[in-house]
Amino acid sequence: PHDARLPPLHPVRKAAMNVIELLDHAARRTPDATAIIDGPYGKERVISFADLDAWSRQIATLFARAGVGAGDGVVILIPMSAPLYAVIAATLRLGAVTVFIDPKSAAAQLDRCRAALPLRAFVGTPMACLYRCLSSDFRAIRPAFVSHGWFPGATYLGAARDVPPVKHTVTGLDTA
Repeated sequence: PHDARLPPLHPVRKAAMNVIELLDHAARRTPDATAIIDGPYGKERVISFADLDAWSRQIATLFARAGVGAGDGVVILIPMSAPLYAVIAATLRLGAVTVFIDPKSAAAQLDRCRAALPLRAFVGTPMACLYRCLSSDFRAIRPAFVSHGWFPGATYLGAARDVPPVKHTVTGLDTA
């Protein structure tokens, strides 16, 4: 209930905006502005909004070609980094759901997630892909993608550079 002593609240912007629309807007408005600074001290790399936008669109194409779509769960085991944000943005572009699992309680979390939605892809570091191989719960999630380097049976996210980026729309996804 509203407290009559307080002024009424009014939305600052329209509701029901997908966060990816904000990224798209920033990429159009300020394409060269810094979106992410990633890497260890002295070896930082700067990712612009335009670069993050294009990268996430290409990863979204890679995911879509692997069968990931709206409402599908994408299990992500990538530490805080530029690839993490690109994968999250790609997942949101498809209308898919990002699923973060704590490996310490993986079985119980995966069971709850499977009950709520289909888990259609796994994305992780090479070490996370190794963990996936050792865990029957994670092995069942296919396809698998590796964030960097190479891992047997996983598609390297760098392969996204060779595919056309998707165009995010409210009504669906088309290649740009």
